[in-house]
Amino acid sequence: MKTVKNNVTMNLQHKLDLAIRDKEGKCYGEGYLVAKSKSVYDRYMSNEGWVRYLAEMSEDHRIQYKNGDGGELKEGNHPPKMACYGSSSRIIYTCLREVCGIKFEHPLPTRVGSRPANLDAYLNTDVRDIFIEAKCREIYAKHSKVGASIGYNNVYKHISEYHNSFSFGADIISDNQGVKDKNNYNYRFFYNNEPVIRFDIKQLVSHFLGIAAGVLEGIVKNNIRFVYFIYNPNGLGNEALKKVYEDTIKEIDKIDRVELFKTVFEYQKKNLTIEKEMPIFEFVLADQNNIIDKLK
Repeated sequence: MKTVKNNVTMNLQHKLDLAIRDKEGKCYGEGYLVAKSKSVYDRYMSNEGWVRYLAEMSEDHRIQYKNGDGGELKEGNHPPKMACYGSSSRIIYTCLREVCGIKFEHPLPTRVGSRPANLDAYLNTDVRDIFIEAKCREIYAKHSKVGASIGYNNVYKHISEYHNSFSFGADIISDNQGVKDKNNYNYRFFYNNEPVIRFDIKQLVSHFLGIAAGVLEGIVKNNIRFVYFIYNPNGLGNEALKKVYEDTIKEIDKIDRVELFKTVFEYQKKNLTIEKEMPIFEFVLADQNNIIDKLK
């Protein structure tokens, strides 16, 4: 049996996982044993803790995660994703599980790619539809180059044409033998000519495509709040984590998210040949300290 610990140059994602684990007092134990590889993962709950965690989850929420596209509850060569202390799915579930009517792993067809956009959480209120995307450890990996199918090329071209602050570059993906895959590209995104590094703008555009299509097809209300949740590491005592978090917030603040949604909405009107007025749309940043207030 081997313990999978962090190497000497422990990356920031691993540091975050361990810091959250310790801050929460290892409430679900530590050290998940994967039977297949006989490896123990110290950044994860223990096996007994994971069983207890699932038992505490409501049946509806457990089914939502089981049927979701993210494979959050599956064990393969690694522990279940959600068993990681720094998992954004675990964090957002912990924050919102008591909210009446909340749904997790909510899919929306983009009508562009073959896979739907998967929102971390969704709340249907009398007034508006609220969509929540959650980030925790994700921002500590760079998104300066992101893979996507060629089907998105026309989307990005439309955005860059009508939203001048947005631009992109695309490189054909090649395998180890140098064989090019003409159906998939590595995309680089820029805003006001500055590279977008931490903020996953490719995923945001996909979410906007799904929401816009939903409005046009009558399955999403004409009043939308998009809550972008990022775990705030300020209480963890790590300056490197704090700096990346602050840099990410600054990067997001430079982007006109409402104008970006408007541009995506106009694209979907042409793509789906459906004419409809732009819905009420607001983009809200949140963290673990204020997420409940942002839903009100």
